[in-house]
Formats: sequence, C-alpha cells, structure tokens
Amino acid sequence: MKLSASAVLNCDLMFYALKSAFENPVFASVVAVMNGLCIGSFLNVVIARVPAGRSISAPPSSCPSCGTQIHWYDNIPVLSWIVLRGKCRACGWNIPIRYPLVEIAGGMLALLVVLSRSGIPVVLTGLAVAWALLAITMIDLDHKIIPDSISMPGFALVLGTSWLPGRGGVISALLGALLGAGMFWAVREAYYRTAGREGLGFGDVKLMAMLGALLGPFGVCISVFAASAVGLVAALGLVLMGRANRRTEIPFGPYLAAGGFLVFLAGGQAETLLRGFFRSILRSAL
Repeated sequence: MKLSASAVLNCDLMFYALKSAFENPVFASVVAVMNGLCIGSFLNVVIARVPAGRSISAPPSSCPSCGTQIHWYDNIPVLSWIVLRGKCRACGWNIPIRYPLVEIAGGMLALLVVLSRSGIPVVLTGLAVAWALLAITMIDLDHKIIPDSISMPGFALVLGTSWLPGRGGVISALLGALLGAGMFWAVREAYYRTAGREGLGFGDVKLMAMLGALLGPFGVCISVFAASAVGLVAALGLVLMGRANRRTEIPFGPYLAAGGFLVFLAGGQAETLLRGFFRSILRSAL
C-alpha cells in the first residue's frame, strides 16, 4: 500500500518535531529523569531478587513482609513512598528509604548522561551501563558479589554497540576490555599467591571487562586510578570512624563503578589528560 503525499509529509513533520524536542536540553532532561525514576523502581526488584536467584519478572512486585501484591498506584516512583509515608498499605511495614533513593539515583544518572554526552548510540549505551552500575553497586554493598547476570550482558551490549557512530570502535573496545580485565586478573592472582586468600573477586574482573569495552584502553586506566583514589579515601574514613580495620573486606565494585562512570561522563577529555600526562613524563625523561 502506497502512502499519500500528505501522509509522508505528516510523518516527516512528526519526525522533525520529535528530533527538535529531544535536542531541547530541558525536554530531554525531563524525559531522561522520568524514565530514570521508572528504571530505578525496576532496579529495586533486580537488587532484591538477583542475588537470591529469583525471577525479576514473576511474581509481580509485592510487600516483602506480608506478601500482598503492590497495586500500580502504590508503585509510582518516589511519589507512592511519600504518599504512603514509607509504609505498606496492607500491613504497615516500614518501607526502607533506600527504595526511593535508588529510584532518585536512577533519574539523576540518566540526567547526567543526557547532559554530558551526545549522539543516540553513546547516550543509550551510557544509560544502560549507568543503570547496570547502580544495580551492581547496591548488590556488591549488600552481598559482596557482582552477578554475572548483570555484568556479562552489559559487556555484550557495550561490545556489540562499539561500532556505532560516536563510540570508539570494536578494536578500542576489545583492547579496553582485555586491559581492564587483565589488570584485575593479574592483581587477583598475585594477591592470592602471596596472601593465600582472595583479595579481589572474579566479579570485579568481569566488571572491568565491561568498563574497558565502554571506555577503551586509555579510559579504563583512568577509571582504575579514579576508583583507587575514591576507595582509598573511603577506606581511610571507615578506619578513622572505627568501622573497619586492615582485615575488613570492603567491596571494590562500587568504587570501580563510580570511577568508570565519571570517566564516561568526561568523554574524550579524560583520554586527552592521560595522553598529556604521558607526554610530559616522556619529555622530562628525555
């Protein structure tokens, strides 16, 4: 069936209207935040069910205390928690504040990606990785594990989109993945052979493969430096507050996620800084 000239014109006008709307930073920011809040609500399900090996699609969302299924009007991100005053409508169970905080984090991550990066392939890939990193962070803090069911599909997605416009290319993604995973595998093996126990989980290695494929070889190096700096400051703070000592196990995944996300937001600027740093070292050495 052929489309009439007026139908084609209407389609073109609609396309350009939508394109112009999403090029408006205010409109794009609102859409990003709204979608991020909804994804954050879904991530609460992922964070609770994936470590337990439960399905994230069935059964529908229900109260962890009484098991009552949550109606749609009680499942609106952030707003429902405020209206219900943080309690289950059926049994009065106190809903932890982390639930709306994860939803807000999902919205804020989306806003940062949309405002800092451009190009549909880059933005969509960045959104997917940002939300995956949020889930990984919360699960690692709770259980000290990084599920393969999140990091490996994330790696496949990032590598599979590396050829699209705005991304670094397949070679850069592969080199970044090999370098990121290789560095942490080497550190993990070295620590195990010298200390006789694991210092890094294999989940960290797979997480670095995903971040390396996203950031490329230079970007993944900077993310490791950033993660180490943030992790060191956080560890010192815990020690000073008496909440940790030298033998306390501190999950490193959240710091890797933070470092990688910051480098992604910086885009090519981070790589430029690292290249300039290496050039200055070579000049001083010569």
